[in-house]
Amino acid sequence: AMLTHLCPPSMTFPIQHALLHPRRLTRPAPALDLTRRLALEFRPVDEARFPMLRLAHEVMRAGGTAPAIYNAANEIAVAAFLEDRIRFPAIWSVVERTLAAHSVTTHPDLDTLLAADSWARQHATTLLD
Repeated sequence: AMLTHLCPPSMTFPIQHALLHPRRLTRPAPALDLTRRLALEFRPVDEARFPMLRLAHEVMRAGGTAPAIYNAANEIAVAAFLEDRIRFPAIWSVVERTLAAHSVTTHPDLDTLLAADSWARQHATTLLD
């Protein structure tokens, strides 16, 4: 099963959805005309162009504390980017280097996950300095 949100090629729909969910307002642009021919194309993602996706796949396969490390390092790096302290491509580098410095704990309990999150935030911050 798959759920999709189809709209005309405009970011107004997904932005409105993200900002107002679960509320719905009247549509900001004409609706997608489903009576016209519609083609959807799906292609493999180029993970060389989008390294964070590759890292996300690796983290999902690793499991354990890896997702917490990925998330925490990403939050620190994105905050630095939004503060103009790093360039956008550096987000990936901070997350990858933080993951590389971490030894994954499989089947962690909550305390282990919280400790991993704290460690990753501190480590990512150190990488930014």
